[in-house]
Amino acid sequence: MKKIIKLPENVKIRILHTETGKYVAELIDYNVFTEADSLCELDFLINDLICVYFDVPKKMRKNIKYVLPEFKPNLLTSSSSCTNYQKYLLGKMIDGKIIWN
Repeated sequence: MKKIIKLPENVKIRILHTETGKYVAELIDYNVFTEADSLCELDFLINDLICVYFDVPKKMRKNIKYVLPEFKPNLLTSSSSCTNYQKYLLGKMIDGKIIWN
């Protein structure tokens, strides 16, 4: 029997930078957290947290990706790097989408 996975279309997260230098992401509606040493690592761990929390089988996890809202360069400086965008999101509630590849 094939397992049915029920993922929400949107997941609200909040990203914080702690006093110890770690980055923490909270899935707001589910009260679960993950932490990382860098924003790049945090991106991977947010996806892992979503897959683990919603019990997605390991063989299907590579097909699921949490996507941040569309980047709007005018919100930042002239630089449009991913790092600047991620730093801009610190402390804000982010309503991103879960997509299937």
